[in-house]
Order: sequence, then structure tokens, then C-alpha cells
Amino acid sequence: QSRDNPSFLQAEPGQNLTQIATSENRYAFAHGVNIFSIPLTESSLPVLQRGSALNPQGSGGRHKRMHILFVCWGNICRSPSAEATFRKLLKERGLEEKITCDSAGTIGQHHGNPPDPRMQKAARARNLPLGGTARMVTDEDFEKSFLLLTMDDFNFSELSSLAPSPELKAKIKPFCSYVSNGVKEVPDPYYGGAAGFETVLDLLEDGCSKLLDKLEGHPDLPS
Repeated sequence: QSRDNPSFLQAEPGQNLTQIATSENRYAFAHGVNIFSIPLTESSLPVLQRGSALNPQGSGGRHKRMHILFVCWGNICRSPSAEATFRKLLKERGLEEKITCDSAGTIGQHHGNPPDPRMQKAARARNLPLGGTARMVTDEDFEKSFLLLTMDDFNFSELSSLAPSPELKAKIKPFCSYVSNGVKEVPDPYYGGAAGFETVLDLLEDGCSKLLDKLEGHPDLPS
């Protein structure tokens, strides 16, 4: 189809389309390595206004929500706990419509598995339900996330090697850069005892709170 054909905008939800720019009479977006410029006409506007990959919030929203991805090694202990902790804070602060979050691992070894039962037990004691199943980070995670936050230096190195481009690699940041007590890593509790899981949750609660404090004042946060 022609690049100037408005029907090119009729993407299914989840298709890899990224908005580049809008002007008074044109809409530009990227699909893979290609960039397309579409005239804003009566036929193209309805497509832009309904929920799709180009406008995830549908006709009711003008701005894409900020997305945060928490990353550890296997996505069964630390990162799902960070996701649950951060999600709880978003609800408490009324920011669920502005910020979303998810978690993933740098390996696929535990793909489809629920969070570690020991992590679930420690989290339940804090009224923090853990859900979902483990998965490995994807290129789409890099593209749609505002930040990808790693739990330790090894995760940072591994995730950096998976980044599709230098620009997307720049989104990676150590989670502990938001922790207030100077700790450099969230330790992996997998091979330790119950105390290790409590330490992880303590660090996550502190870091997630500080992270959200920063994001609430960020100019890219949807109004």
C-alpha cells in the first residue's frame, strides 16, 4: 500500500508501531525500520482515535501511559515482587491511569512458572499478592518502556546485551539507584533462607517509593 494511504493506520492492538511526530495536518509513525507519514484526513482520524497500538488509551486519552519494567534473572523472585510492590503504590497514589508496570527476566529458564512459593509467602505476610508467570524480556519491552530497572549488576549486564539498539539500551537503569540506604544491588534470595526474601521486600518497598516520587514530578508523566 502507499505510505500516504490512511488505511495503513489500521493496526491491531499490540502491533509494533511507534509514534514519531504529529503536526497540524500529518501523522508520522515508525514500523520496524520504516517511517511513514500519513495525512490527517476525515478517514484517518477515526482510526487514530480508537484504541490501538498507535493510541493505547483509545478515544479518551491523548497521551500514552508511562511504562516501567522491572528485570531480574529468572522473573520468579525479585522482579515480580518489584512489580507487585510498585503496582500497589500506584493504586494507593491514584496513578494507575498514568503509569503501568510489568516484570521480566533475562533468561527463559522459568518461562510460564509462577513466582517462587517462598517469595509468595513473604509477600502475603505484607498483604502483597504476587501473580503472573515468568517470561523473558523482549524487544517490545525495550520499545514501550520508559525505564527498564535491573535488580543487580549481572542483570544490568545481561539486559544491556539484549538491547536492540544503543538508544533503547539507554533506558536501562539499576533499581538500587532509587534505594535510599546506599545498597548497590537487590540480592537474589533464591539460594538462601527466609531472611533473604524479607531483605528483598524491604529494599523493594524503599526503592519503589523513591522511584514513584521521582516519576510523579517527571515532565513526561501524562497530565
